[in-house]
Amino acid sequence: MNPQRPFLFLLPILLLLASSAQASTYCVGTAQELIDVLNVTSQNNTDDEIRIKMGTYTSNFTFSYASNPNFTKSLSMSGGWVEFVDPCGFQIPFADATVIDGNDAGNGLQFSLQSAVSGFLSVSNLTVRNTYSTLYDTGLGVTILSDNAPQVRISNVAILNGESTTHDSGLFVYGRADVLVRNVLVANNHGAGYSGINILSNDTGPIVLNHITVANNVARNNYSGLYMDTIASSTVSNAIMSGNSNTTPQLNCDFRSFNQNTTVFNAVINKLCNALSPPSSGILNVDPLFVGAADYHLKGTSPAINAGVQNPIGGLTSFDLDGHDRSIGPKPDLGAYEAQDSLFKNGFDG
Repeated sequence: MNPQRPFLFLLPILLLLASSAQASTYCVGTAQELIDVLNVTSQNNTDDEIRIKMGTYTSNFTFSYASNPNFTKSLSMSGGWVEFVDPCGFQIPFADATVIDGNDAGNGLQFSLQSAVSGFLSVSNLTVRNTYSTLYDTGLGVTILSDNAPQVRISNVAILNGESTTHDSGLFVYGRADVLVRNVLVANNHGAGYSGINILSNDTGPIVLNHITVANNVARNNYSGLYMDTIASSTVSNAIMSGNSNTTPQLNCDFRSFNQNTTVFNAVINKLCNALSPPSSGILNVDPLFVGAADYHLKGTSPAINAGVQNPIGGLTSFDLDGHDRSIGPKPDLGAYEAQDSLFKNGFDG
């Protein structure tokens, strides 16, 4: 289907499969379809899957989802889908196959979860970029507005070049949740408050992050990089946190855990602003040697290559952010990308 085709009738076009009254799958191919199907799924009483076709979805508006508090709701959203037998019958496993572009006017993907009983939210295989707001958070946000603790799963996602002049920018999860973040790049975001990855006000957990790259985010009035203000214990593995900044010295961190209850296994952290929980190990304060200023792949000489934990908590994904095999050498690389050149991975560079 042509991704630029006019929007006709929402449900007849988008409803790919309705196997029962309890689950529906939607296939979307334009920005307007995505906006409309998010509105539909936020109000119905079924578990829903939204499959987004390959392409770029540009909108000056927010792609938002607010679950109906009267229903137990679960939602899965993923990109990279192509037509194969069904309109969305096959998935390409890399993040930039499907791009949500805010056009420097829209503020990205925003989820508000308020179900009466906890469900789950899964977001995967997407890039969110060029978001902007003078009033709200930008990037990818999940806000839990109830005492229940849903499962929040963010995987194979890149969040790039967002700006909020009054609030936060990047990836944030606010409220009580069981959180798993894997294979995620958050870079070049600017926020008046926080910027980077922020997980706040969480007293339930568990909170697990692995293979994240958090780089070159700038915060004006609060922390950039990875910031965690949680009562629940947290684990971070195989990560890169580098180049994040704030003009206030005490806030100038690549990693900050407010309650100092985060265990970190094998990570590059250039500016560590608190003690880590034992048995944290494998912390490197080195230049990760990215390929370029806005290219967060690893050079062949990067100390992050083959520096990861083989079996991180939360488990390895099968692919990196580019859709390449996650573990090529004797150990996985740190960050969202796995270096692909086997010659370089054996220690040679040209």
